[in-house]
Amino acid sequence: MKRSPLILGLLFLGSAAAGWIAKPESTQRKESADSTLSHASKSSSRPAASQSIPSDIARQIESVSFSKSLSEIAEEHHPGRLTELALWLADANSEEMAELWRALHQADKLDSSSYDLFMRHWAKIDPRGALVVARETNHERVAWWAWGKHEPEKAFAACQTESPEFLSFTLRGIGQDFPDLALRLLEENPNLADHAAIEGIAQGMDDEDPLTALEFAARHGKSFQDPLKSLVRADPAAALEWMNSHPRRSHEISEALPKLVAEHTEQVPELLAQLPTGQVRKNLIEEFIAHMAMDDPTQAIALIEEQPGSAIRSSLYAQLATQANDPSKSLEFVNRTLEEVNQLPAEAQYTHHLDKALQKLLSTSPDETIALLQSYESFALDQRAVARWTINDPIAAATWLASQPPSDNRDQYAATLATNLLRPNDPFARYDRASVNADFAGSLAWSEFIEQEELRSQTSQSVITNWLKHQPEEAAEYFSNDSVDPISHQIFEALKESQTE
Repeated sequence: MKRSPLILGLLFLGSAAAGWIAKPESTQRKESADSTLSHASKSSSRPAASQSIPSDIARQIESVSFSKSLSEIAEEHHPGRLTELALWLADANSEEMAELWRALHQADKLDSSSYDLFMRHWAKIDPRGALVVARETNHERVAWWAWGKHEPEKAFAACQTESPEFLSFTLRGIGQDFPDLALRLLEENPNLADHAAIEGIAQGMDDEDPLTALEFAARHGKSFQDPLKSLVRADPAAALEWMNSHPRRSHEISEALPKLVAEHTEQVPELLAQLPTGQVRKNLIEEFIAHMAMDDPTQAIALIEEQPGSAIRSSLYAQLATQANDPSKSLEFVNRTLEEVNQLPAEAQYTHHLDKALQKLLSTSPDETIALLQSYESFALDQRAVARWTINDPIAAATWLASQPPSDNRDQYAATLATNLLRPNDPFARYDRASVNADFAGSLAWSEFIEQEELRSQTSQSVITNWLKHQPEEAAEYFSNDSVDPISHQIFEALKESQTE
């Protein structure tokens, strides 16, 4: 049965659903002697449209067929179930709510969305009845929260007397709808300043004054995304000023900056000009460049060129390379990155951003990528990139490596692959800490692929030493085969003999 957009909106209106649909003067319920739950039906109780609702909306409401029974709602578990629940709750009485709540609880279908929606309706018509049943099913705190949203002072006083352990949840509900009252209650009861209460009050403040909500949360050592996102939407300059004065709020800032760039793209250059040098400015530039990379890379490059220092420019170019969908463009940006990297000391050359760009390129254009890296002879970035590749995607790296002609570089890559195959679950472990589940035979095969005698011997010895340490019986069985490479067999015999001495 199709639902109109209006009815689907009831899902998000929560307790407001009852305000959109006027309750009929009388409701007839069908009940059998066998089971009220099994046969109770709402099909005979279609709500009448309120006279205060515009006629077009009222017609949409009247066109809905309310055919879901209580048992059907209890048994269903699909995305549209909350809509059906909202419609059912619109004219249910407290006894019917109790019956359905118990049924949902018994069927283990009381998720957070269900019980929030449910309790907001129930607490409005019978908060005491809601509390009784909520206690039975260990959801008492939700009932207090919901009551606080409807009768804040009465709910708080009752909770203070009967269940003080749930006062912060009551205060949370009060704060969401009555933040000024919640602030007064918090001042009188500072011990209630836990996460639930502070978040609820901040949410209530956020509707009118997101900056005040942010400052309130910060004073209590809490951090929430919604107030900063609201401030970004309303006043991006004020939001950036707050971020700059609270640099330790890195998680909130990292969540808010993409939203700021997306919603105020044209203002970002002006905002950057006003923002002092620091981490927030750096992060905003990165987000802005990432945003422009697809639509206007020329402007992105111009902005990068304005930045002081090769470290910053190389990082930004590497991010452009990662963002680009065209491999040729990615290679161009990686080349620009390497030109900047070439100005940096060795320990600062291979960064997280460069690695991310290179790994993406290696998956699509390995020959071109490695050739580009090898062209910068002043530092062996190709070795580091291939080493990471053999960890991230050993099959692709091995397939590519097997097709390469003999060279010193190929030997180095093979040695790296052989070593990394020893530690599939811990790529940063030392050679002598190989995984017990390592592919020793595969690792040895790649060590035998090496043509340089000294490098081959060193790599094979490392592999066989670990094999004897972790899987001695399997190693002995492997080397008992006559087809084993004679050099590897010689190393095995020598290592085995040294263990018995």
